[in-house]
Amino acid sequence: MENGLNSTNRVGHNNDSPNAVISQPSFGKKPGEDPDYQFHVLAEEPINDSDEYTDSDSDSSSSSESEGSSYDSDDEGEAEDGIIPPGADFADQLERASRGKPFQSWVQPRITEEIRAPLESKDLNGVANDTVKKSPPPTKQLDISDLLEEPTSKKRKRDDDEDGDSCNLKELCTTFAVPYHVARRTAVSTEEETYVLHVDANLDSPDALIAAGLSNPCIHVYNAERLALIAKLKGHSDVITGVKFCNTRPQVLLTGGREGSLRLWDLRTKPYSCIHTYSGNEMTRNPGRTKHITCFDLDCQDRILCAGTEQLFGDAYLLFWDIRSTRLMGGYWYSHGDDVTQVRFHPNEGDTLATASVDGLLNIFDLEQNEEDDALMHTLNADCSLRTVNWYGQCDRWGFLSCITHNEDLQLWNRADVNPYASFSRIDISTEMRRKSSNYVYLVDVHKRTNDELLILCGSSYRENGCLRLLRVQNNRLRPHALLPQTKFDTQIVRASHLFQASEVLLTAGEEGIINLWSPGDPDEISHDSSFINAVSPSNTQEETGVDLIEEYSNGQASSPESDMNGT
Repeated sequence: MENGLNSTNRVGHNNDSPNAVISQPSFGKKPGEDPDYQFHVLAEEPINDSDEYTDSDSDSSSSSESEGSSYDSDDEGEAEDGIIPPGADFADQLERASRGKPFQSWVQPRITEEIRAPLESKDLNGVANDTVKKSPPPTKQLDISDLLEEPTSKKRKRDDDEDGDSCNLKELCTTFAVPYHVARRTAVSTEEETYVLHVDANLDSPDALIAAGLSNPCIHVYNAERLALIAKLKGHSDVITGVKFCNTRPQVLLTGGREGSLRLWDLRTKPYSCIHTYSGNEMTRNPGRTKHITCFDLDCQDRILCAGTEQLFGDAYLLFWDIRSTRLMGGYWYSHGDDVTQVRFHPNEGDTLATASVDGLLNIFDLEQNEEDDALMHTLNADCSLRTVNWYGQCDRWGFLSCITHNEDLQLWNRADVNPYASFSRIDISTEMRRKSSNYVYLVDVHKRTNDELLILCGSSYRENGCLRLLRVQNNRLRPHALLPQTKFDTQIVRASHLFQASEVLLTAGEEGIINLWSPGDPDEISHDSSFINAVSPSNTQEETGVDLIEEYSNGQASSPESDMNGT
């Protein structure tokens, strides 16, 4: 692509200048489509609350049908309305039913032959019928052992729900030969129900910055060496949908929020400030409707910004911006029929984009093309809802894609093929994890090692003894790689991870709001200068996090950093 996205015939700028040549955005236009077409939605009929069935409605309707009937009870201890008194004969029960008193399900009597026989000999008005009274069948003597014995089907289901390691600890440590330990640990908040949904790091060194996107919504920035909280970035009004450092400017951070905006933060100088805000509400299709952003990515040259959205009136959008301008360039909306879950630019080809969606389609676009139909190069059908997609390859030939489905399956694709060349089901992953049940197994993410192997971070969410483990793909087969030991008190479902490739230090965060830095090796055998993450106890780490280092930054504007980002 020449000079990024400055050509108007490719994306169609929404230029409001009176002297500018106005052209329609080329994204998503089909031949013969009416440009004045408006997408109309029929107004839904309002729900009438009076249509709901209540006990008072049944009482009034039943009483009107049984008008003129009376009920006199001689029982001294009459039960409350709707409950049949124990021991009452059938005539009393029938009479109470004719008054419209609803039966409560937890006290409704079991209809036996003794009750059914009088019912067949009387009609609803108490007049005898000519039908022959049936004698009740002989009852079987109930044995107490029948009540105590658990059904086989329930016992089998209970056994399937139980999870644990399928081998002993010695065999487990032998199978997972690479030891890992927690080198740093911190909690993002003392509040309950604060998840860490996304993490990223800008460098592969002790000077790295770590960004964590929370569910509250807020972004925390940490120092990687001490895992000390440096700043809190505020400005989004909904759940954080992604965090990413720029590729060529590691001190510039991009964040996304479900409210439909992306924000660009400058972390080079304090106070940290938001220098750009990108919004998809400028889209001419369905104007004024919020496009809820679910994911985003930046190309390898830090020029094009792409975001995927939730489905809106049958359309799921791919929105594009030039990072130097907040004006929306255009978008695609025909290629996916459901929520877009992931967008990933090619690591070396800035114009190649891969997208995944709930509709089960994995699309690959060439953004040099003007029209959406021409830009769509490959459509791969995973036959299942997709959650993540990542590029990988051998010797810097990034022509392969890894996909995680919402069924917790893993698929490996060559972008030129119509079927995955390797696929691993949830049961396959559970077997390699050495777990008894696959019902609790979940996948976090796929990471590429320096030797071009893939590492799969997976875990078990079983409440009694959950686990976190690493598998690797070797010769298109899964192999156990490493154990990430967790105690009963710090077990959490991991939602995000990042791999420092040079040292293979792993960053994880999850639903308990805990961020862990996992370092390979035995902590008793590691010297303090052998890794960029020194082996220290997690308890000392939390005390190192100084409160005086924490600064909060909300939405602000900075003049000098903005001019630098615009290249002026």
